[in-house]
Amino acid sequence: MASPSSTTPDRRALLALSRREWALLGAAAILLPATTAALKVFGYGRVERWSRQAVPLRRPKAGEAGTAATTARVVRIAAGRLPVPSRCLAQSIVLRTLLRAQGVDSQLRIGVRLAARDLSAHAWVEHAGRPLNDTADVAERYGPLPLPPA
Repeated sequence: MASPSSTTPDRRALLALSRREWALLGAAAILLPATTAALKVFGYGRVERWSRQAVPLRRPKAGEAGTAATTARVVRIAAGRLPVPSRCLAQSIVLRTLLRAQGVDSQLRIGVRLAARDLSAHAWVEHAGRPLNDTADVAERYGPLPLPPA
């Protein structure tokens, strides 16, 4: 069990959320387990297609970079607090879906790497070429697969 002092920053982060951020948190709390389950049952291709079709990209608004960063932070908070763990792919699909709903264009990226005969894959979301839910060097650590045609 975590000590009270280790959860204080997490509580502060929750208490500091705006109404819009609470709404995003609620959406992420519903979408993360649903997306995780759907990936297991239906696979990546169907879930990816459904996520794009279900939420068309809205008209872009000013302040996309701030909206993108805030949404990524809220999805990270939700993923860390849910009892059902979600992996990078589910988190990235949810993040991209929530960004589309807010009119923020982004790209879901998947990369692979081979280290000591172990092949691993990782997913992240980029906005304006910058990773939102990972460190700036993610594309150096994982070789990004080509983006599908628009």
